[in-house]
Amino acid sequence: IDWDVVKYVIEKISSSIPSWFGITTNATIITDEMIDFFVQHNVSVMVSIDGEKERHDSNRKFLDGRGTYDIVIKNFQKIIDAGIDCEARMTIIPKNAKYIYEDVKHLIDLGVKHIAPCPVYDQKWSEEELDEFGNAMVKLYDIYVGKHFSQDTKVYIKFFEDYLFKDLNVNHKNVPCGFGSNAAISIDTEGNVYPCHQVPTRPDKEKFTIANIISGEVYNNELVKPICSESFYSEKCKSCVAYKTICGGGCPMESYEENKDLLSPTCTTCDFYRLYYKTILKIQERGIPSPLSPSERRDFLYSSIMRILGNIRNIIEENRGKEFDIETISTLSQAMWIINEQILNNKNINLNTFDVVNEIKEVSELIKSEVK
Repeated sequence: IDWDVVKYVIEKISSSIPSWFGITTNATIITDEMIDFFVQHNVSVMVSIDGEKERHDSNRKFLDGRGTYDIVIKNFQKIIDAGIDCEARMTIIPKNAKYIYEDVKHLIDLGVKHIAPCPVYDQKWSEEELDEFGNAMVKLYDIYVGKHFSQDTKVYIKFFEDYLFKDLNVNHKNVPCGFGSNAAISIDTEGNVYPCHQVPTRPDKEKFTIANIISGEVYNNELVKPICSESFYSEKCKSCVAYKTICGGGCPMESYEENKDLLSPTCTTCDFYRLYYKTILKIQERGIPSPLSPSERRDFLYSSIMRILGNIRNIIEENRGKEFDIETISTLSQAMWIINEQILNNKNINLNTFDVVNEIKEVSELIKSEVK
């Protein structure tokens, strides 16, 4: 909305530190100048579009009541044609669950390669609507696989990238986001710093303020602090089939809004993760595709990064108390550079998780303290 501020922030940050940028937009006021700027500064763009015209226009209107579909599609096509890394973000409300297959297929036919069908968790879903969502994902799997083996036709559907390649027999350390960790923060227009991007739009946002970049103050916020190193689970989660398999405990802010507790997921969140588990189990029984998916690539790169960090620890331990030679210092420097490059260049598969960030921080401090 304030395009001059957007440009200033991107240019200011990119001139001083390695960085990447993403913008979420309803695409109603996108201009050619903006698109050229996105290309120049490698800005990824997420466009809010809910599927076919009827569904989109029922949700997203101008103030005078006109639907926005036509102008959004026109501008989205310009973004695609410019070769910008872009994604369609579909907001799925319960009554539209029956149309998910048609709506996702519609976007694929328009040339969209990355699609995120995201159900809302702040509305009640009936059993029938939940089943419709699950059935649509099973049906979409055939399209997903049919386009999976050619780079020209390949599409990424968030549901499959997030869950399809999970081993459901293994407990995973899942966290839904960087809330309370050093992996992410959000800053509002008043300079207040919050633990995630969900907070600034919530009525209780003041309770979660952790700093202010204008005043320079940092607050010892006990509400955020206790969960910095914990997973987002409550005791009741332990009996659920999705516990530590595909569920990370839900959105802390949605949990707080409904239950006044960051670690108590909403009922709708629980309903959906049980559905995700059953749906993925059903799909996995049919067999999953093979070249490397983003999920598989993430697991491979995650393991590689953690192994490199472990090797750095070993090198430092072996040379503790000694003066490091130039060759060893160069090796350590290159290893850390490779790690940071992998995180920056694979932003779409989220290697910047809490455990990776924490390990990088500890190893970096170890290098500073030991390498003379």
